[in-house]
Amino acid sequence: MAATNVTQEIPKSGWRAYFDMIADQYGGWATTIELLSPELGDQPRVNGLPLQGISYEYKGGSQACDILVEVGELHAPFETHLIHRPRIVRAATTQPGAETDIEFESEEGYITLVRLRPRPALPDNRERREQQ
Repeated sequence: MAATNVTQEIPKSGWRAYFDMIADQYGGWATTIELLSPELGDQPRVNGLPLQGISYEYKGGSQACDILVEVGELHAPFETHLIHRPRIVRAATTQPGAETDIEFESEEGYITLVRLRPRPALPDNRERREQQ
């Protein structure tokens, strides 16, 4: 059965629950983050680091109403990508366990595209010994 590529808008009231689900289902997956800007062109930000989480800071603090995407290896400092004042979140719906894309549109009109892909599995020790 093929994966579907239907894009749906996530209502603002459901952002936190959606991001929690993404962290549970796609945590550790290879993450690519790209900023799409008409003035500056496509700006790659992250390429292949594991997803640690996405959070919506809906109240208080310096990042109120912002979205934070955290990526990086465990036991190392995470890289945080800030989406300032997002107004729309869209997601490409796929089958569970398949790759997914999330698009964030800010009030300023900038688009941030987050792509989540499975990380390649490492060969087990037996396979490594056979290759040597």
